[in-house]
Amino acid sequence: MALEGTNKWTKKKKIIILVLISIILIFYFKIFFTRGVYFEDAFLKKEVVGSEYHYKGNNVYGDMLVTVNGEAEEGNDVNVTFDLPNNIYKEYTVAFNKKTHYNSDIEIKENDKIVFNGEYKKDSSILRDNNGEISIDNSLIRVTYNNESPFNADYKVSLINVVEFSLRDNEQKRGVGYLVLLAFFLFGITIFDYSYPLFFFNMKHILSVRDPEPSDFYIFMQKISWYVMPIVGVVLMILALFPNVFS
Repeated sequence: MALEGTNKWTKKKKIIILVLISIILIFYFKIFFTRGVYFEDAFLKKEVVGSEYHYKGNNVYGDMLVTVNGEAEEGNDVNVTFDLPNNIYKEYTVAFNKKTHYNSDIEIKENDKIVFNGEYKKDSSILRDNNGEISIDNSLIRVTYNNESPFNADYKVSLINVVEFSLRDNEQKRGVGYLVLLAFFLFGITIFDYSYPLFFFNMKHILSVRDPEPSDFYIFMQKISWYVMPIVGVVLMILALFPNVFS
């Protein structure tokens, strides 16, 4: 009777653990597949509010909100505003004079002042003016001391970021796929090795040694790996949600 009760409790524990893992994974992948934009070392979550696209998030310096109003179609204007830490507010208008799937002839205004006129190519990190020359984006050059905030009176938004927000070309899911795949590979290897502890040992020695047996040291290191690899897998899954922090 005692053994039967123990077996029932063991089965209940397994079911409880599986349910908890399932719930955690559901919440994890909900966050993983959240759409948004990586901007200034932060992930800004996408929200659709009426005809506007809002991208909200924060970094160590404070909250950020980028608002995009308008559709990037030929002949249209798209307004992009940036509410950033330290009460920094930037407003841009991107006029699409001509637009194809890959190229756009655009004009960018900041507070009604023209700051760029030329061409943008999709998936490109550069802008070219009307003469075909590369437009130098000085906002990418920053000098800070002692980890001070870059959001100061001299802060400028990269014009590439402005254009990408207007086109929504920089949207992506939050998580990094290859890190999660690597994590699940480690989980799978651990589960397989735990279920068949001699499989990898025999695969390595079966052609060179008759009736091979693992040493005590091998068994000891194998048991350690059953803890280490899942821990590494969990770390990789966390890194997959915060790649900008460690880049």
